[in-house]
Amino acid sequence: MHKPPEKLKRGWRRHVEAHNKLLDYVHKTHPIPTHGHRETENGTMPPALPDERFMQFTPILHPKQGDTDPRLTITPGYVFAASGAGTHLPVSQEWVHEPQIDVNGVAKDLTADPPPALTLTKEAHNYIYLKVTWSANEHEIGGHVFETVGGTTEYAFPIAYNLQVLNLPDETGSATVDGTAHTHAIDTSSVGAVADGVSASGRPPGAFVKVDRTFYTLSSAKFTVQTSTTGNPPQESELIQYLLAGHIYLDANGEVAKDGSDDGLRWFLNGAIWLEKPPVLISGYTAPDAAEPTPPSDPAASTLKPPGIA
Repeated sequence: MHKPPEKLKRGWRRHVEAHNKLLDYVHKTHPIPTHGHRETENGTMPPALPDERFMQFTPILHPKQGDTDPRLTITPGYVFAASGAGTHLPVSQEWVHEPQIDVNGVAKDLTADPPPALTLTKEAHNYIYLKVTWSANEHEIGGHVFETVGGTTEYAFPIAYNLQVLNLPDETGSATVDGTAHTHAIDTSSVGAVADGVSASGRPPGAFVKVDRTFYTLSSAKFTVQTSTTGNPPQESELIQYLLAGHIYLDANGEVAKDGSDDGLRWFLNGAIWLEKPPVLISGYTAPDAAEPTPPSDPAASTLKPPGIA
C-alpha cells in the first residue's frame, strides 16, 4: 500500500486530534488487509474478484422478453471420443469436440460471442438432446493375401475345412466310379504341380472368408430441442445418435412450471462426456447387407421415459 500519512503536529486542535486518533486506530487494527492489493496508475487497488465458473454443460434459462421467445444457453463443455477417433488415423488428434447449436442454419460453438441459444416453446415439454454424428471408415483388417486384382490386395481369414474323396488314390493309380474305371497320373516333377492335385496358381489352396472392419469416428456434436407430448425420442440411425440432456416444461409466461409429477426442469449432464462406438466386422460374402448388428429402434414403439418425468 501507499506509505501511511504521519501524525499532525500543528493545525486546528480538533482536527489534529481526530486525525491522530484515526491513524493510531489504523496502525493497531489494520482494518484494510494489504495482501493482494496492487499498485496501479489509479492508486492502490484491491485484488480482483475470482471469475464465476460453471460446470460444463450447465443450462441457463433466459425468460421471454418482449416478442422474444424463451431461450436456453448452455455453458461450454467438451465431448471426448478417444476410443473411436483417438486411436485411429486419419483423425487420431481430433478426439476433443466442442458441441454446437444451429442458429438460423449456421452451426455455432458454445464459446461463440454471443453464445448460441435454443428456442423453447411455452406450454410444452421441451426435450434437449445432444445429437452426435459418426463417420464410418472401412478398412481391411489383415489376414492372408488371397487375391490381387488391379493392384489392390484383399485380405481374408483362412478357415479350416475337412474334405474326403472316396475311391481316389493320392497319386498315380486307378479307381472305379459308377462302374467305370478311371486312370489318373500326376507328374509331381513339373513346376507348380501339387501331389494332392490342388493347383497353387492364382491363390493358395484352402477356403477363405474376406472380412472388412468398420470403425467410427465422431464427426459432430450438436444440441437440439424437440417439442413432444409423447416423449418419444428422435429416430436414430447407424451414424446418428441422440443423448437426452434435459427436459424443460414452460407455462404460458415462459417460466418453469410443474406438469404432473415432474418439477418442470430436469438436467442430466454435469461435466465432460465420453463416447464410444465399437467397430463392426463385416463379411461381404456371408452377409452383403450387414452394416449394424442391431438396427435402431422405432421411436414410436419406445416405452421408455426420461427419469423423473411422468
